[in-house]
Amino acid sequence: MAILDIVTLGAVKLYVVDADPTITGVTAPLGSLILLSDGTGIYQKTNTAATNWSKGITLANLADITTAGTITTGTWNGTAVSAAFGGTGQTTYAIGDILQASAATTLSKLAAVATGNVLISGGVTTVSSWGKVGLATHVSGNLPVTNLNAGTSASSTTFWRGDGTWGIPASVSVSDPLTTKGDIWTFTTVDAKLPVGTDAQILVADSTTATGLKWVSGSALTNVAAGGNQFFFSQANIGTAAGPVFVQNDGTAPGATDSIATGTRQIITKAGNISTLYVGLTTAPGGVTSRVISVYKNGVITTLSTTITGAATTGNNTGTAVAVAAGDTVSVGISNTGAVANSDGIVVSFIVV
Repeated sequence: MAILDIVTLGAVKLYVVDADPTITGVTAPLGSLILLSDGTGIYQKTNTAATNWSKGITLANLADITTAGTITTGTWNGTAVSAAFGGTGQTTYAIGDILQASAATTLSKLAAVATGNVLISGGVTTVSSWGKVGLATHVSGNLPVTNLNAGTSASSTTFWRGDGTWGIPASVSVSDPLTTKGDIWTFTTVDAKLPVGTDAQILVADSTTATGLKWVSGSALTNVAAGGNQFFFSQANIGTAAGPVFVQNDGTAPGATDSIATGTRQIITKAGNISTLYVGLTTAPGGVTSRVISVYKNGVITTLSTTITGAATTGNNTGTAVAVAAGDTVSVGISNTGAVANSDGIVVSFIVV
């Protein structure tokens, strides 16, 4: 091997030779480079042995880096490395961006969105996205009670209200329990107790009371069976109140404060129709004044009525029929117009058929 030239490159010498330096020893310091004159390769002196040269780079491969090794210094200024070669293919990012695979060899940026959204899987072969959690589709299992408002005031006696707070169910005062035989649990504006009535009293519906129920004595109710019989309501003194007032069972004059609940009622025991209403007064209303006598069913006025005006003392209605069912209650109310004369008594009769 012949040395054709020696080029000094700073602290390194480059020997240009005409043959493979491993064949013929070349005296050169460690680290020196040998360039074959035919341009086929570059050798480096790696130790003191005369023939120990290592072939590092062939000039034919200078365009591509194919030799294994580690790049420990420098700054990358080339094209972005694609995902297929371990890179991202991205050159810039915004704060909050997330990388995800959008194809088999492609990484794409998922841009950040407004606060409060979560990352939702799009499923196999579909990219993920930001969005709200669907309670009907994305949530499984039961939420522990301790997770409701951090469990504040949660207990075995409270419930979670629609306005987002814990509440205690309304209950009857402990001072008003059912303590007596025959007491009834009922309702006013809250749960309440209706104390048991006295012996022989009957529980009836009464919309004028707080609970809608009332105990009454048997003397205020008379059973009326359908079938062609005639029945009577009588009152010793009906007074002059404007009304409506109701025929009383105690013989006293009905007053302005009397209600259907305190009047005489009769119980229908068989379904039928009330018809042929007859009324008689001991004293006429007088002048242009009048009394309207009406039949009430279950506390509600019906169309069965008659009007007695001026000097008349009787009235009737034979053209109106009111259907009744077994268990219905029937009573008689009187409305006065004008300064009516006091009547010592009234008799009201009708037929149930």
